[in-house]
Amino acid sequence: MGDDIYDTLLDPRQAHLALIGSFQGFILFEVYWFTIPSWNTGLGSGGVVIVYCSLLIIAQFFAAAFAWDAQIHKNALQVIFNVGVFNLGSFVYSLIQLKQLTDLRTGLTGNSGNVQYIDAALPVLYAQIAFTFVFFVAQSYIAYLVWQEYGWSIWMAHGASLRKRATLQRYHFFILFLKLNIFFLLGIVLQVFVAEYWQAKWKNSTTFSLRTVLIPTLVILFLGMILWYILGYYSTHTQSPVNYALMGSYLFLCAINFVAIGIMLVLFNTSTDFVITRDFLNFFAVVSCLFSIATIAWGALLVILDFEGDWLFSVLRGLDYSRTPTSFVRVDPEKRDGVSVELKRSRTVLD
Repeated sequence: MGDDIYDTLLDPRQAHLALIGSFQGFILFEVYWFTIPSWNTGLGSGGVVIVYCSLLIIAQFFAAAFAWDAQIHKNALQVIFNVGVFNLGSFVYSLIQLKQLTDLRTGLTGNSGNVQYIDAALPVLYAQIAFTFVFFVAQSYIAYLVWQEYGWSIWMAHGASLRKRATLQRYHFFILFLKLNIFFLLGIVLQVFVAEYWQAKWKNSTTFSLRTVLIPTLVILFLGMILWYILGYYSTHTQSPVNYALMGSYLFLCAINFVAIGIMLVLFNTSTDFVITRDFLNFFAVVSCLFSIATIAWGALLVILDFEGDWLFSVLRGLDYSRTPTSFVRVDPEKRDGVSVELKRSRTVLD
């Protein structure tokens, strides 16, 4: 199979992302015009609706960057989850969006003159659902082929050491969940912030200020995302005892995040502030909880199995300084004339 499998999977992936992004952009445009009259009517305002429509477009950019990063570093596991998680997520998200737009069309009676905008968006949404399902099925099969290639590529880069292979697989999973969870945390914060913003504006709160709330929230979010990634990433790229301290801090944040999202799940389903965006918040919260559990599990496995004696650091350091192509020669035993086939593959580079 070889390196071409990445191009086979990721080249059409970019076209897929562009197609779904275009569909969603049209839907966003129509929904925007539909909701204009409701922007000052409280939680049914267009601001909240526009956010959860925009998140799927943001997801396409995130997935494109994720795919590009995976292709550059030949990270097969990241490729698999890119097509699997984001295709399935886009499909589920589109189904939820169908329910939300249908409710929006029937619920905002004051917008009867603007119903044509939703009527124009719904056929495109149906097409989007169909395309995401087809892409999910087709690319999942190719992702399965990539998974078969995954173990072989590690063997080619590091020899037949079973311990190294297991270590790298644990590392790949940990970094994967670290990256994926950032998007879902960002989605939760954006939706909660916008819902609270419009709720406060609707209530004519005299203490509410866009400058005093929005800017600090975005700064805290930005710094939190950076800290989240730095702690997780560098805990696997430093030596003891620093790696233990960084990983401990990161896993502690994961545990806090898991508890906080659990509390928010209760809040989302009991508070009237989140009625319009409840389904999407539940979706993001559940996925983020699952990723947090996975991150804690794989991080703990790294600490228990791979931190002792700086084993993980040594394995990754070997990767960092071994980026030159390695040649292997395979002789077909059925060919009696001694014809051989030379296989060349670049060593895996991790980030």
